[in-house]
Amino acid sequence: ALPISSTCALAMVAGSNEDHAQVGVIFSLSASTELGEIIRIVGEDAALGCWDAKKSLALTTDARSYPSWSTSAVWLPCREKDALGGLRHVEYKYLRDRRAIGGGITWEDAIANRCVQIPIQVPAGVAPASQGAEVRTVWEVCDKLWDTAEIPALRPALMPLPAQVSGTAT
Repeated sequence: ALPISSTCALAMVAGSNEDHAQVGVIFSLSASTELGEIIRIVGEDAALGCWDAKKSLALTTDARSYPSWSTSAVWLPCREKDALGGLRHVEYKYLRDRRAIGGGITWEDAIANRCVQIPIQVPAGVAPASQGAEVRTVWEVCDKLWDTAEIPALRPALMPLPAQVSGTAT
């Protein structure tokens, strides 16, 4: 079993309304910050800004969860090679955005790019490009500390399928 903490992020394998399955990942990091400073994430995938800090995604925190920061779900396409290998490779780094307090953007530079392998479970008989894949697995993914090289914690857990919304005639 891999290490896990209660502030870890969720990753869901799910189908989309588009014509391919996607992996949803919520990134989580523990980072002490100054008032007005924001933690951001950037990575190789278009959904993570293609390594462009201007397109990076902000993480959020609140008084109850600080110093834990997390994103909302980031949806990454399941590529054919991912389905064949059973893993979705994601490469990324965190940034400190101090522009609101008169500073700039600082990259994690003491470590190499972070990487995580999200297991992909495609239902039997359903190709990655088919419609209607259902949520099968929830993954918790957590990076412990800013600018510290560690393998992110990862733990699978089952999640019920979302309820279908249907209209009723009156």
